[in-house]
Amino acid sequence: MALGRGPVAGARLIGLWLACAAPVPPAALPHPQTVPADRGHVLLHRSGPVFQAPREDGPRGRLGVARSPDFPAEIWPARVLGVQSGWLQVQAVAAAQAAVHWADPPPVLQALGLTVWVPEDAALAVVTRPVIQSWLDGSTIALGPGTPLSGSTALVRAGDATLSVVAHPELDERGFGYEPGGLTPARAPVGWLGVDPALAFGTVGGVPLTRVPRAGRSRPVTRIPLEEQATDGTHHWGILGSRTARVRTLLDHARVREGRGWGHVAARPEPAAAYDGWWRVAAGTPVSWPDASPAGRVAEPVRWDVAPVPTGDLLCTWWQDLVGSHEAAGITARWSAHASVLAETGLRICFPAEAVGYSPSSP
Repeated sequence: MALGRGPVAGARLIGLWLACAAPVPPAALPHPQTVPADRGHVLLHRSGPVFQAPREDGPRGRLGVARSPDFPAEIWPARVLGVQSGWLQVQAVAAAQAAVHWADPPPVLQALGLTVWVPEDAALAVVTRPVIQSWLDGSTIALGPGTPLSGSTALVRAGDATLSVVAHPELDERGFGYEPGGLTPARAPVGWLGVDPALAFGTVGGVPLTRVPRAGRSRPVTRIPLEEQATDGTHHWGILGSRTARVRTLLDHARVREGRGWGHVAARPEPAAAYDGWWRVAAGTPVSWPDASPAGRVAEPVRWDVAPVPTGDLLCTWWQDLVGSHEAAGITARWSAHASVLAETGLRICFPAEAVGYSPSSP
């Protein structure tokens, strides 16, 4: 894939790894010529807007995180479908394919199969081919394609935590597009690292591991799973990480705990209550923009709680925040909390009228 900013490479990582109530559809927006792209991928930040078409003044939506990239762990993977003069046409990776990417796709964006546009410079810097670096103290990093980079650090997922580790990929090992490597199965932890406020639990290349904040989490993770442990009697090491990266860190052994570990008790969200009943679409339902041009195809059942508005043969609804959650009934979106009732802004998406079902407000 040519994004104009760096190489794209793919390889298997070695054993270390997204209503207006008009009675008639509006006129179609002009669609500039789109150049099909190779099937490459990019990582995008959730605070960035997504657009219906490659134009700044067109309809746009967001993924519910109205924060700046000061929260670098809030990332989603997308497949690039085309390029157009400084824009990328993207689609969130399928949920079934997420395990080979650094992060999971946003539930609703993925479930709708929505194809959207983002500015080309929204793509984050990533590792484009496997990278291994080692230090004299025995610490090592193994980074696979699609691992996000920020200056001289890489982001590594470890359990529910995200860590920042020192990394210095060569220029030809970093870029803005990637092909994912092979699947690295998750391993049962052999122990746990306890994280204190000083984050004094290990170093890589002489640099302390740093836990990265995640938007919306008021109680940070306090345990990090270890996949392996080793010692020479004086120094202690542990391997941690998941998906696209693994790290062999020099440990503060006093932080290692046995057994299942521990953490803050997280409150489980209650099943969503409907604003005024549920409207539903099933997998396979085509999605369109108000001008009837294709926007995607539903990949998983989706339900929402604000009545869509007839527009020709379609039922359409405004949607500014493309947020939602996984529930037993499928992907639930509380549209009543978003632009559907606040203002007629954002993205307006439509479904064939006969494909939309309704049920009362019981979960």
